[in-house]
Amino acid sequence: MDKIMMAGFSRRAALVLLGLLLVYTVSAAFFVVYREINVDEGWYLLAAREVGRGRVLYADFAYPQGPLLPYAYGLVLMPFGYRLLTGRILTALLGLVGAGLAAWLAARLPADGITRGDARAGLLALALLTFLPYTIAHYTSTATYALASLLLLGALLAASARRRQALWGAVAMVAAIAAAGTRLSLAPAIVILPIYLVATARSRGRVLLAALAGTFVGLAVVWGPFFLIDPQATGFNNWGFHTTEMELAARLEMAGGVVMGTLAEFPTVVVLLAVLAGAGLLRLWRASDRRAVLRRQALPLTSGAILLAMGLAHAVPRSASSYYHNVVIPLACALGGYGIVRLWPAATARGSVRWRQIAVALVTALLGLGFVFQLTTCYDRLLLRPLRGGRLNVSLDRIAQAAAYADAHSTPGTPWLAFSTDLVVDARRDVLPGLESGPPAYFRYGETAWCQRFRVVNKEILVEMLHHQQAGLVALTDEDFMRVGEGRDQILEALRASYYPIREFDRYGQAHGTLYLYVPRGQMEPVGGPFVPLGARLGDQVAFLGYDLATETGSPVLPDTPLVVRPGDKLHLTLYWRCLQPISQELHVFNHLIAADGRPGIHGQEDGTPGRGWVPTSSWAMGQVIVDHWVIPVWLDAPAGEDTLAVGLYDPATGVRLPVWGPGDTPWGDHLLLGRIRIVRD
Repeated sequence: MDKIMMAGFSRRAALVLLGLLLVYTVSAAFFVVYREINVDEGWYLLAAREVGRGRVLYADFAYPQGPLLPYAYGLVLMPFGYRLLTGRILTALLGLVGAGLAAWLAARLPADGITRGDARAGLLALALLTFLPYTIAHYTSTATYALASLLLLGALLAASARRRQALWGAVAMVAAIAAAGTRLSLAPAIVILPIYLVATARSRGRVLLAALAGTFVGLAVVWGPFFLIDPQATGFNNWGFHTTEMELAARLEMAGGVVMGTLAEFPTVVVLLAVLAGAGLLRLWRASDRRAVLRRQALPLTSGAILLAMGLAHAVPRSASSYYHNVVIPLACALGGYGIVRLWPAATARGSVRWRQIAVALVTALLGLGFVFQLTTCYDRLLLRPLRGGRLNVSLDRIAQAAAYADAHSTPGTPWLAFSTDLVVDARRDVLPGLESGPPAYFRYGETAWCQRFRVVNKEILVEMLHHQQAGLVALTDEDFMRVGEGRDQILEALRASYYPIREFDRYGQAHGTLYLYVPRGQMEPVGGPFVPLGARLGDQVAFLGYDLATETGSPVLPDTPLVVRPGDKLHLTLYWRCLQPISQELHVFNHLIAADGRPGIHGQEDGTPGRGWVPTSSWAMGQVIVDHWVIPVWLDAPAGEDTLAVGLYDPATGVRLPVWGPGDTPWGDHLLLGRIRIVRD
C-alpha cells in the first residue's frame, strides 16, 4: 500500500486501484478455466517446449512470430510443464501486470516535467480495461498479447522518465524491440519512440546515442542469433510468412472486415478515443502557444501515434483479424483514462458541480456500454459453445479427454501427424517434422523443396508421411480437411491405405468440429486397451478382446457402473477384435441398444462394416488387432429404464449371425451383452 501511495495514489485511490485489480483477477481466473480454446495456443506452447529441449527456433522448426515468447515461456514453464492450463495461468499473470502498468502509465501522463500526472487517470484506465471482458479473455489464452502489451507499456513508462533520460531511453528502446520480438505488429514503436526520445530530451545528442545503442543491443539480442544461424528461415518466419501476395481486391476486402470488426468488438474504446482526439485538436486550435501544448502532450501524442500505426499494421498479414487489436487495448485504455481527466477541465473543476455530475454519469455510462458490448461479443465467441447441458463446461476438458485417449491408443514414443498442436501438447507427444507450427504449417501451393527448406508441409509431403506410416497416430479435424483444399482426395486415399479410424470427438477445438483419430493398419497388439477386457470367440474366425463404453464427453466406465444417458445422447463404443483366420466374406457389426430385462424393442442401433467402412473383414490379416469405434445414438422415443448393448457379427447377405462362445467354449448365443446403460427422461 505504501509503495502505491508513493507512486502518486492517495490511500483512497490505492484502495480503489486494488479493488479494480481484484475484479480484473477474478475475471481473468474465470476465463482461464472457461474461455474457448484458441487454435494458436497449442503451437505457442509447442514452440516453448521445443526451445526448452534445446531446439533452435526457425532453424529447426517453423514459428511465424518474433522469437521472444517461446524462450520466455520455455524458461518459466520448464518446472511446471508445457500444458494448456499452465500456459494460460502464466499469460493471465502477465496480463495482470500489464493492467497495472497501463494504470501507472495513465497516472504518469503527460510526464513532461511541468504538468503533474493524475492518479485518477490511472484509476479510469484500469476501470476501462476491467470492464472489457473480451479483451481480458484474450489475455488469458496462451498467445503474444499479454507479453507484448506488457513490454510496450514498459517501454513507454521508461520513455516517460525525466531523469537519466539517456539510460531510460536505451531501456525504452530495448523494451520496444522486445515487444516487437514478441508480436511483430508492434514494430512501429521501434520507429516512433526514438523520435519522441530525441525531441523531448534535454541533451539530444546523448539521448540519440543511447537510443541507438539500445536499438542495437535489442536487435542483436532478440533477432541477431537467429539471423546468424539461418537468415533465410528467420526472414521468412518474421516477414515472408505474413506478406504473401494477395490481390488488391482481396486485401481491401480483408481490411474492410477488420475495420467493421473493430467497430463491433471495441465500439466504446473507438468512440472514446475519437471524441478525446477531437477535443484535443480543438483545444490545440484554440491555444495561444501551440508549440508549448505539443511539448506538454508529447508522450500522449506519441502513444496515440503508436496505437494508430499498430492498428494499420494489423491489416498487413494475410490472415488479419480485428481481434488482433486486443494487444493495444491496455494502451488505448491508458490514453482514455488520461484524456478523460485532462481534456474535460469543466468536469474536474471544483466550482462546476453540475458538469462534474454529468461527466461522472457519462463515464459510468461509457463503462457500462463497453462492458455490455464486449460481454455480448465474449459470450457469442468465447463462451456460447462451452455452454452444454445448460451449464458452463471447462473448455480444456474436451482436449484433455481426446489427448488421453489418443496417447493411450498410440505406440509410446512415436510422433503424430496432427495440426491440432493443443492435442499434442496436452498429451506430451511430438509431431512429425514440419508440423510444429500447427495450422500455419500447411502451404497449399508451396513447392516441396521450398516447404522442406522452411520446415513446413504441403500435400505431397503429407501424402508421403501417410504412405510410409511415419506417424504413430493421425489426428485431423473437419477444419484440417478444408485447409488442404483440392489435396483432400489424395490425402484421404493415402490415409485410407495406411491407417484406419479408431475414434471421433465431436465439438472439438476452436471450430467446434469433429476430431478424427487414426492408427496404422497391421497392428498385432492393441495399444492402450481395452478398458474392459472380455474374452470371447465369434465362430472360428474372430476373437473378441474387450470394449470401451462412454458417453460423448465422459470417460469409459466399468460394467458394474451404469452409464446414465438421455434420449438423443450418443454412446461411444470401441470394440477390440483379433483375426484368428482369414475371412473370405464381408461380415458386418451390429450394435443394438436393448432392454436389459429382455423386453422386446431396440432403443438405439448402429450397424455396418468395421472401422466405419475402412476395415472390411476381408482385409483382416491373421493375428491382426482391429480397434473398431462406433457412435450409437439413443433414440428419441427410447423409454426410461435399464438397457444393455447387444453386439455381434453377421453376414449381411443372409442375415445369419456368428455364434458366440465364452471362456471354456461356453455357448453365449449369437451376441455379446456389453455394459449397463440407464436411460432417464426429464
